[in-house]
Amino acid sequence: MNYNSDINRDIARLQKKSDHLQKSTREGIEERSGYANVMYQSLLREIKEFESELKADEEVGAYIANLGGSSYLRIESISYRDPYYLILIGQNEDRRVKLVQHVTQINILFVVIKIKPEEDREPRRFGFEI
Repeated sequence: MNYNSDINRDIARLQKKSDHLQKSTREGIEERSGYANVMYQSLLREIKEFESELKADEEVGAYIANLGGSSYLRIESISYRDPYYLILIGQNEDRRVKLVQHVTQINILFVVIKIKPEEDREPRRFGFEI
């Protein structure tokens, strides 16, 4: 009976190591391949860094470089769908928009958007709907 419990304990230990190795390998492959979840995390870090320099009446906006035009996106939420898509939701002037963008095509220019007094609201900060 002691022999069987030793075998079961060894099997459990090996399974735990195998699970850890598989997870590490998968994360390493995703990191090198640029999957959407990795790009999403990188994008969030960039937004946080940009946001840290904003004044109390400002929020992050973005121009999506490869869409052309001169209107910006007031980012409200960001998500992703692995393996390749980032999703940005927000306002474009007076319209609600949802941008689904392949990770290899995303180029974002962050801009400061000043909140107008007549808007009577607090600026959006990330860490809320992401």
